[in-house]
Amino acid sequence: MDAVRLSARLSAVVGHVPFGAMAADVGCDHGLVSAHLLRSGRAERVIASDLRKKPLAKAAENFKKLGIAGRAELRLCDGLDGISKEECDTVIVAGMGGDTIADLLARAPWTADGAHLLILQPMTAAERLRAFLSENGYAELDETVVLDGGRLYAVVVARGGGCEPRGQEYLYFGRPLLRHFGENERAYLRQQITRLRRALAGAEASSKPADRARAEKLREALGGLLEIEKEMGL
Repeated sequence: MDAVRLSARLSAVVGHVPFGAMAADVGCDHGLVSAHLLRSGRAERVIASDLRKKPLAKAAENFKKLGIAGRAELRLCDGLDGISKEECDTVIVAGMGGDTIADLLARAPWTADGAHLLILQPMTAAERLRAFLSENGYAELDETVVLDGGRLYAVVVARGGGCEPRGQEYLYFGRPLLRHFGENERAYLRQQITRLRRALAGAEASSKPADRARAEKLREALGGLLEIEKEMGL
């Protein structure tokens, strides 16, 4: 293995890692992100963790082939449960559901101390991850959208140390996306509007009190996204 080739999704993730990072690559799978960080010089040292032995064994094999085994530590643990705050300054969690990432961060409250940069790439439920960050003292610093394999993925960059109140619409379309509003962001906005319209129709058709309360929030979020769409001239 002479080069570390990453998908567009993972390339977007590593693009947010500052040079010289001491990184924790959580749920590292075969260690490709960790290997790229070390080979490119973005990271000085990496802790590559996974809760499964087989992916870690494959990561160890890849690290050995690339000659970086001495700079990468493999760790068998669930999320950040086996990693301490002193061991890293950058936490990468890619390829998990938004709820899972939120739970992982909740179990490691030190990630909200402001000393750790978080680079998060949820596969699903990005709105619930954004809600968790907003409600638990994290500030969303940046967000990008990448197209990979015909699917759009959000990459969220956050740090602890404060947050600002956000309207419901920004749970579905991160506020930083407005700073670099390109084709991917346009497509993502339209996608979220379609999702909300469907969800709202379902909630409004329900007779359950919980769904009626949910419909209120969905209506607010949809109205906000339609306003963004208008402001952006779409």
